[in-house]
Amino acid sequence: EEEVTSVPGPPPRPKQRHQRMAAAAPTAPDKLAPGTGVFPLPPDPASPHQPPIQVLYYLPEEANAASPILFVLHGLRRDSSNYFEALMASGEPQRLGVICAVPSMSEEAFPKRNGYNFGNAFVRDPARTEGPL
Repeated sequence: EEEVTSVPGPPPRPKQRHQRMAAAAPTAPDKLAPGTGVFPLPPDPASPHQPPIQVLYYLPEEANAASPILFVLHGLRRDSSNYFEALMASGEPQRLGVICAVPSMSEEAFPKRNGYNFGNAFVRDPARTEGPL
């Protein structure tokens, strides 16, 4: 018989910790009201350091599960409200019956270019001098 050796992995995370964090995190509403509004996109419980993202939205009255969704991502100026206002002023979402979602990633929560481009999903190793992050 062959002996099987298990490779130690990271210790399991305590469930209570995630439950506490999930309870403290903002939650998105179960149902969005038709028209325009904003809701918090809660962080993933596995990444409690991730700040919530505010999402500006447009939901047509006639929206259903088959309705197309348009995601609009702002640039480094972090001007999601300008993008959203221009989109709504164009009248295209209303004319086409498209659901629109425009997440807002603040400079404070997602610092600098890498914070935004990588969504804070990286850790820079100061000892590393070459190669990808």
